[in-house]
Amino acid sequence: MATAAAWSRRELRLWVPRRPGAQAFAEAVGLRYHSSLWLMRLDEAATPPPPAFPDDLVVRWLEPGTDEPAFVELVNEIFLDHPSPLHVELGEVRRAHAREGFDPSTILLVSAASDRERLVAFCRVATSTEDDGALAGEVKLVGVRREARARGLGRQLVRWGVDALRQRGVARTFLSVEGENEGALRMYEDEGFRREVEWPHWAAPALAAPDGVKPA
Repeated sequence: MATAAAWSRRELRLWVPRRPGAQAFAEAVGLRYHSSLWLMRLDEAATPPPPAFPDDLVVRWLEPGTDEPAFVELVNEIFLDHPSPLHVELGEVRRAHAREGFDPSTILLVSAASDRERLVAFCRVATSTEDDGALAGEVKLVGVRREARARGLGRQLVRWGVDALRQRGVARTFLSVEGENEGALRMYEDEGFRREVEWPHWAAPALAAPDGVKPA
């Protein structure tokens, strides 16, 4: 916990398995259950409908070298109050998008037709190779600004992600979602995803670091 303070973190967060011994130890050192992250997999036989975005929205792929500032602002606002906060830096994102092999069609951006400069939602997908050599795909991030929620946009973004991965030859599709987000859990299950692995998240306030202690 002192190390967390040395890194200027307000709390220490750890994954603790749902086993009596592990949880008892976590409680003994001052950790408390915070939330859970679920790994969900799509049934390979599932056939979600194709995405159908409302007519008042514009959907397009990310344009490297142009969209990064607006994309970074979008991601940081959406995930500011997330149970596992996410923050990205402009320089980091620009470097990632400038790498050889980066595929801008793995990121879908959404804006209102009346204001195309202001992004309101996005979806990012990624592929990887599993231990048996099979191609797997992840609906890696889905985000919608508060002002654009409650109109089914998240569902359409997930459908786009699944479709984009299957067009790349992916049969095994997965995603992860915070257990506190019950609406998202229900929506993913409606789309054919099933809970497979739970990662319980425990946390404790960071302790003041001893004088002179710096992270390695």
